[in-house]
Amino acid sequence: MSSPTHHIFPLYGLKVTDGETQPQKFIFEDATIVGRKGVRDLLPQLSEEQKDIALKGGLMSQLVTDWSKCPPRDHLVEPRSEAYVAVRRNKKGARPYARSIAAFLSACAVLRGRQIIHFSIDGRDAVWLLNPLDLRGMKFRTDVRQNVFFATKPVCVGGNDLRDSFTSGSLIPFAPGVVWDISKQHPASRIMLGQAKSGWESHLREVAIHLNSAGCSGNYALTLQMAVSTLEMLIGTRDFKKLEHMASSLFPSSANRSDIHDFIKARHDFVHEGKSPDDKKAKSLAQKALAIAWVTWGFAASLIDRVRTRDSFQSFVLNRDSLRTIVEEYKAVGAKTGDLESFLNRELSLPTSMMSSSPS
Repeated sequence: MSSPTHHIFPLYGLKVTDGETQPQKFIFEDATIVGRKGVRDLLPQLSEEQKDIALKGGLMSQLVTDWSKCPPRDHLVEPRSEAYVAVRRNKKGARPYARSIAAFLSACAVLRGRQIIHFSIDGRDAVWLLNPLDLRGMKFRTDVRQNVFFATKPVCVGGNDLRDSFTSGSLIPFAPGVVWDISKQHPASRIMLGQAKSGWESHLREVAIHLNSAGCSGNYALTLQMAVSTLEMLIGTRDFKKLEHMASSLFPSSANRSDIHDFIKARHDFVHEGKSPDDKKAKSLAQKALAIAWVTWGFAASLIDRVRTRDSFQSFVLNRDSLRTIVEEYKAVGAKTGDLESFLNRELSLPTSMMSSSPS
């Protein structure tokens, strides 16, 4: 959808409520997020009736041509969007930029709000995840499967609160008892919204978009596969033993390391042996894989001024692990390790505010 001044994309998972952002007051440099009232103001070329049709939400039923392979039409739930990304019309690559904004919001939800929740500009993520997915002998499932990692119940925010949070880092409500922020000071903002200054920054942006797509998938086994592939993209190895070792080195908790072993093994069994975990187990493993992958991504993002290539990031992780081993060996023989431990905790750790299970 386009207006004379903007390219407009629905943003599923967010609802802009009171204090709505004025379209002319951008949140980001080349884009903003508006609610249903704000987006109507961006469509002056349409009549009110045309605006109602354009914004009624859910045009998937008009795009499907072969209903013999789909659930019955009356089973199709098509939620309307309650927020929109409006990108300047002269911005090149408007859709990829809008997709980056959605991934940026997801990164903030996980790393700042500690909620494994994702946002999307693709209506298919919102539509099909609310409907029966299994076809067996043309008999449709009567239950409705919902992706718990996708914000099917929109997160309500005020438009001005979004702008204030981006500008000053102010906290905004996410859910009862939960707050988050989308501050431009976060490394995620520079990587997802700015002009990439290196190939590594471009790579991290694509990794985040890939990881966001994983969180929006309604197939938990596929989410698990994509989340582990994100770790491969970050760490730069397809060797499962090396991948497990390097990922585990970032998370000294034995519980985290056990989780990493379990979901990497499950992914290996799924991809190479065709063994798919049942839905309940796949959901649990996918949740852990998404959390570990996002925090690892956040760790790489936090080092962006010091680590500028994937090889450098891999070396950084390995050296960090080696230093930890040295500290433990020194402790075992009663040597003083205070200065070295301080260095490890100060220079080689992700800020603890990122997430409770962050590397330390």
